[in-house]
Amino acid sequence: MIMVTGASGQLGSLVHHRLMERGLSPLAGTRAPERFGDLGRRVDFDDPSMLDLAGVSTLVLVSAGYDEDDVVIAHHDRVITAAQSHGVGHVVCTSLTGAGDHLGFALAHRWTERRLQRSGLAWTVLRNGLYAELFGALAAPVDAVVSAPFGDGALAAAAREGLADVAAAVAADPSAHRGRTYELAGTTTVDAAGLAAGLGATCSPTSLARRRTELASAGLLPFQPAMLMSVYSSVAAGLLAGTGGDLADLLDVPLAWADRPRRRSGLSEGGQCDEGEVGAQPSSSRGPAGGARCPRCSWSRRARPTGRRPRRCGGEGRSGRPQPAGRVLPAAAGVPRKVCR
Repeated sequence: MIMVTGASGQLGSLVHHRLMERGLSPLAGTRAPERFGDLGRRVDFDDPSMLDLAGVSTLVLVSAGYDEDDVVIAHHDRVITAAQSHGVGHVVCTSLTGAGDHLGFALAHRWTERRLQRSGLAWTVLRNGLYAELFGALAAPVDAVVSAPFGDGALAAAAREGLADVAAAVAADPSAHRGRTYELAGTTTVDAAGLAAGLGATCSPTSLARRRTELASAGLLPFQPAMLMSVYSSVAAGLLAGTGGDLADLLDVPLAWADRPRRRSGLSEGGQCDEGEVGAQPSSSRGPAGGARCPRCSWSRRARPTGRRPRRCGGEGRSGRPQPAGRVLPAAAGVPRKVCR
């Protein structure tokens, strides 16, 4: 049996859905198992007693990398230890692109890879490129100006949907990918100037120093400014522009973000309502480009172009059923807000 951790999150929910589309019945490891009926199993990385992996043959460990390094390391260590104790046959672990070692959140990913490789478990590591949706949020124009300090740098961004397709394909046939580390940066690049041009906006990058000052007063958690600054500076320095990798080979149809049709000007994220970011837009009844919709409301899962002002679900599905509420971060200085986390 397959289990997907973080199944209520943006990437985890997509992976779970893709496995369901393959005719499988993966367990959904989450703090809100009631959403998944008989397939839901309560999993809480903060509580070792809530890491029941009994009967799991393949575990898709979706990285819980949005915290201080020691917290993330402790979370991942608990899960891998639980996998060892319960006799899990194979762990598919999402990680960070190899080009991202300069990023402020790389350390916990690399530690987890090493821990997994020394665990005695069969494993596959998926080194995901930075999300296209993240770039769209950080580079979103304010008053028709893209001011994100990306300079002339480009990003080989990868859409979550493509990364979810890869994770599902690997989890469905893990033995074919045993002991492999896949580099999953996007197949094409995007830059702030191109995004601004597509939106009819002006590109006027601010300095790293000014953005750092803005972040310091944005009410973020202590670890967040350093993470965001490392993204800005790494993209600006051209360290994340490499498009070579395994993504296209592992997908039936490459899903590079920059290859998506631009039916309207602009970009926003169609994130799931339970773990969305600024930029979510309500989809049509069919979803953008025929894409899947959130089963609890009509918010699209697919990153798509729009010319409308970014919106977000706000914690309730369109059906009116409340979703678990959480911290809403300020949207100051182009910082994407996490909602309903």
